[in-house]
Amino acid sequence: MILWLSLACASAPSDQALHAEALQAGAQAECAPISDPQLRGDCEAWRAHSLAKEDLKAAEAACKQISDPRWRGECWFLLSDAVRAVGTDAQRLCGQAAQYERECRGHAISREARRWLETPGNETQAQADLEQRWSALYKPEKARSEAQRMVVAQLLNREKPFTPQSFGDASEDIVRLTLAAHLRQHGCAEHGLSPSLDPALVVAARHEAACPARD
Repeated sequence: MILWLSLACASAPSDQALHAEALQAGAQAECAPISDPQLRGDCEAWRAHSLAKEDLKAAEAACKQISDPRWRGECWFLLSDAVRAVGTDAQRLCGQAAQYERECRGHAISREARRWLETPGNETQAQADLEQRWSALYKPEKARSEAQRMVVAQLLNREKPFTPQSFGDASEDIVRLTLAAHLRQHGCAEHGLSPSLDPALVVAARHEAACPARD
């Protein structure tokens, strides 16, 4: 009997092995056999995340059943990312993410920034909308700063060389900050900047980027 028990215990998979199997199984993961509460919570959150793309309501129900508050909050965060939630959907999902709510909302706002700034022509409105989104999380000055940072980040990804048309209706400050960021990325070399750009604006951007004065 003792030998049989020893063999049974030796052959039982470890929590780490069960956890690894669960991550591979995704929406079909079996989390109950995992005894470690941290690994089980991670399994439950990942299972819901995997399920979200197929059945969001079922995934939400799975999140609600997680007993550990930390992993339950993580679960709602993962659901928002899984379905690339924005707007009211993101507010609803992230609103249940507890300690991860701010980060969850930040991810959703980033998705909106990419959508709104995919092509030139809507920069001023996009900045205003992003600032409004951030104002739900931060004081006005911080909200403006975050909105500005996101606009600049999206403009940096646009096709080069930069021309005046690259920036749509963005303010001069945003254009200057974008050019400065581009210069910093390229060691102050002006590759990627069209001669059609306002020379004074380029000089201002160089100053913003702490580049040496041109000869």
